[in-house]
Formats: sequence, C-alpha cells, structure tokens
Amino acid sequence: RQRQMCIRDRLRSTQFLQWNKCHVIATREQGILVKRLMPGEDKKHLRAVSDNKEYPPFDIPVDEITGIAVVVGHVGLE
Repeated sequence: RQRQMCIRDRLRSTQFLQWNKCHVIATREQGILVKRLMPGEDKKHLRAVSDNKEYPPFDIPVDEITGIAVVVGHVGLE
C-alpha cells in the first residue's frame, strides 16, 4: 500500500494564487482539501478542480477558507 505526503508552502493571501496548481485548502465546512484552484464564478469564490475526472469542479466561498498553501512537491511512501 502506497501513501503520499504533500510538501507545501503556506500562502498569506489569496491575491497571488497560482492558477491550475495544486493547493491544500482548509475550509470550515469541508475540512482539508487538496485541489487545483482556478478563478470562481466571481471574486468571492474559488473553483476547486480535482485531478480525478470523476469528481466535478465546484466553487468554494473565499470566506469559508481558513488556510491555504501551494503544493510544491510530494513524496510517495511504501
């Protein structure tokens, strides 16, 4: 069984997000998510996109986000 660990760099602001890069997003409602981020329907939302195509993209209200970090790498563990 293989496990993965994300290496991340915490962001202080959502103003400088790297679109279509993987981010770790902490939310009040859904907990911790690892998703690619894109602009949302308006300035108050971010679009979360899964690498797994079976899961449709969805918008996250910016005011629901309690923390955000860009994934800068990952390590596979056995």
